[in-house]
Amino acid sequence: MALRNFIHRRNHKERSQLTHRKKLGLLEKHKDYVLRAKDHHSKRDRIKRLREKALDRNKDEFYFGMIKGRVEKGVHYSSRGNEPLSSSIVSLLKTQDAGYVRRQVTSERKRIESLVAQLAPNVPEMRVEWLEEKSSRMEALRASGLLADDKKGKGKGKGRLELSEDKGDGKVGSQGKRTIWCDGGADGVRSYAPASASTSATASSSRSALQAPTMPRSIEDYDLEDLDDELLLNEGQLTDLDDDEDGELAPVHLAQDDEEQTARRRRRAERHWSYLLSLLRARQKRLEALTTASERLGLVRALMANKGGSSVRKIDAKKQQVTDMVAKGKYTKNGLALPGTEDSDEDEEDERGGKKKKEKVVYKFGKERKR
Repeated sequence: MALRNFIHRRNHKERSQLTHRKKLGLLEKHKDYVLRAKDHHSKRDRIKRLREKALDRNKDEFYFGMIKGRVEKGVHYSSRGNEPLSSSIVSLLKTQDAGYVRRQVTSERKRIESLVAQLAPNVPEMRVEWLEEKSSRMEALRASGLLADDKKGKGKGKGRLELSEDKGDGKVGSQGKRTIWCDGGADGVRSYAPASASTSATASSSRSALQAPTMPRSIEDYDLEDLDDELLLNEGQLTDLDDDEDGELAPVHLAQDDEEQTARRRRRAERHWSYLLSLLRARQKRLEALTTASERLGLVRALMANKGGSSVRKIDAKKQQVTDMVAKGKYTKNGLALPGTEDSDEDEEDERGGKKKKEKVVYKFGKERKR
């Protein structure tokens, strides 16, 4: 190691900017000047080269890149070399697209019908408050025809919103007419008696009793000599309430258990209905988009088939007519003489009563200076 590294030397201090020149920033050193000079010289040389290229440019010089590329907002875009397709190929592609869209529309309608079939029996049991939580639920039911729109009036065979009087919560009821077929002609119709409200209530209660799940029986329904307490506790048939000293059941607790099970079953059903309604609404929006796309594709294909409409065909017919007239005309010293364009077969009479001669239309050539 060199000896000079052990000798104490004064720390190097660069000269700073003067106090009254602080507003000008840091004091520029020589290395700063070198960097600034290099940047200035490079810019000057580039400008000089560009000026020389502009002076030496050939005005007749042409490259295909000049017409294949373009500059937009300072960004250069070059052509990929893709050639435009012919109208026949484009029409064929649009026909295939229209066929694919039609298949998708048919598929979506079948899926929507399947969802509507699952939701239709459950619409009368849906609560109004639950439907109003999300507007998409009401929209899905109205779009599928399961719920009548208030603005359009009552729909035939559709559900409507009504308030339940016994429970006080809004439920979706049903409306519409029912057709009953009777045998025996007019006598059978006169002798037909509709079921009363009490009969229908009894039938509905018996039907609900048949469909209701079997509730756990009390301990009195079993023979305690044949059953084991541990087995009953494991199966859920025996609870702590059955071990009372008096041997009596608590009906209040059983009613609370029934209400809790009903509420739990309703929440589970509403969760499933919410999933079905959200899926139905998404399918309906997709069907609307596909229908719009199909209509637009059909319109574009019709325009391409007509190739501009009737006005273009009329112009083409006139052009063909003029071409035929020129082909039948004769060249004269005055110009091109075309055959007569009189449409009427009857000959016109002049002032003296004689017949006018058919005059040919003559187109005179314009005077051109011959070089």
